[in-house]
Amino acid sequence: MIIQALEKPFSICSFRQDAPVDLNKFGVAFFAHTDEGCSVICPSDEVPQEAVSRDDGWRAVRIAPPVNREMMGVLLDLAKIFASAEVSVVPASTFETMYFFLRSDGYLRALQSLQENGYKVEMTYLQGK
Repeated sequence: MIIQALEKPFSICSFRQDAPVDLNKFGVAFFAHTDEGCSVICPSDEVPQEAVSRDDGWRAVRIAPPVNREMMGVLLDLAKIFASAEVSVVPASTFETMYFFLRSDGYLRALQSLQENGYKVEMTYLQGK
């Protein structure tokens, strides 16, 4: 299994619940809309002006796609590795990919921990819009 370290810094942003957020603006983004609010995780250089607040300082790794449902044990293993390295993590996924957003101050420590636990880590450059 290959873990891809993404080169871009990410931000977690909040928006008014009724804010028009155009997801087509983003190269990569994770969107959540609940009765409590609207949030987007996106590259820091793509944060829309409509954001009410933002939390910068996140980096990302992903399991090289495709990820399937049989890999759930591996996902738990990765979460344990990040916890042992004392790195804050926010997981997010699509149907075929799994991302882990890690606080920047622990990012290199997390990558080293992954390698020490037998995972191959490679840099991946995302295509932006």
